[in-house]
Amino acid sequence: MKRALRRLFVAAALVFALGGVTAGAHPAYLTSAVAQVKADGTYRVQLTFDVLAFALNDTSERVSDDAMYALLDGPRAELDRRMGEARERFARHFRVRADGQELAGETFAFPTVDEVLQAKDPGRKTRLPVILSAEASGTLPAGTRRIAWRFPEVVGRVIVIVERQGEEAISEPVAEGDFSTEQEITLAAPAQHAPASAALAPPAAPAPSGWRTAGRFLPVGFEHILPRGLDHVLFVLGLFLLAGRLSALLWQVTAFTLAHSVTLGLALYGVVSVPTAVVEPLIALSIVLVAVDNLRGRELRWWRVAVVFAFGLVHGFGFASALLTAGLPRADFLPALCGFNAGVELGQLAVLGLAFLAGGWWRQHAHYRRWVVVPASLCIGLIACVWTVQRLLGA
Repeated sequence: MKRALRRLFVAAALVFALGGVTAGAHPAYLTSAVAQVKADGTYRVQLTFDVLAFALNDTSERVSDDAMYALLDGPRAELDRRMGEARERFARHFRVRADGQELAGETFAFPTVDEVLQAKDPGRKTRLPVILSAEASGTLPAGTRRIAWRFPEVVGRVIVIVERQGEEAISEPVAEGDFSTEQEITLAAPAQHAPASAALAPPAAPAPSGWRTAGRFLPVGFEHILPRGLDHVLFVLGLFLLAGRLSALLWQVTAFTLAHSVTLGLALYGVVSVPTAVVEPLIALSIVLVAVDNLRGRELRWWRVAVVFAFGLVHGFGFASALLTAGLPRADFLPALCGFNAGVELGQLAVLGLAFLAGGWWRQHAHYRRWVVVPASLCIGLIACVWTVQRLLGA
């Protein structure tokens, strides 16, 4: 145990000294948008997203913390320029489709530089990520029957929440650069002349069923593992490395799945709440401990399954934090939870499948542990050590 820890800390010290690791220390957030259409045909869409990443013209998963801090702490003129370009890009790429006709927004409200500099997650010391909202509004053409929304591709997948007057709000994940599913509406009067008290007629199409909602959130869960969840990927790979037999791997994966499913559901329904500042360092630490256990032993011990279950509980809170940031309507909680969780499981199976393809055929080789398990576990543990320190410093 001590020898394994020494290896990890020496390697981590070297990496810090050379400045060779720039892994992101903040969790992935789901971008969300709330779309409202009023009785007089006017609409308002509020997009909540990582503003600094957007200012750097990329998604938060691909932009390093160093680049964001350089923009925050650099010359004010550079931040002014980047934010001005970001506002123009948002206005240029936002679109509403009314009966097949693409329209730009008429007015926009974009976060100011002062708001960016003052923004801070109250649960964390770090200033990253900077999550703020932009708005687009306008008026639909008279007689509009079908509407859909599109957002700048660079914000990534967006969870669109459509609030309909007199109806339950519905949510839909929309892939980057795509239009949302068209919603059928009937304005009670021509858009530019409707009285303020007029109401929207019930939508011609029923709200999506629970199965359809679950199906829409399945790819969101998958993407939370591949390609967005490198920390979860490394944890699953750590489990894979020690399991010499398929049954041993199944025991660990089953324990992990059951555990994160429990806490994902409890957290999403508000039964249990754990701050992100606690969850994220624990996730990184769990990867370190799995890597250390891989280095110190050759066989799966019964207590490792129990430890994996405990770590799964922590990872479940990490999954929940992503869904909670989307602000899902209450009616969509259960189907979205089921779909998201199924996507997570498919993502984990994909990771294991790729691992088997890459090295599973060599698992019975005499030198498999020396040439694969030990160096791979060292690398995983090293990365997780760096993440643990980063997340503790930013907690």
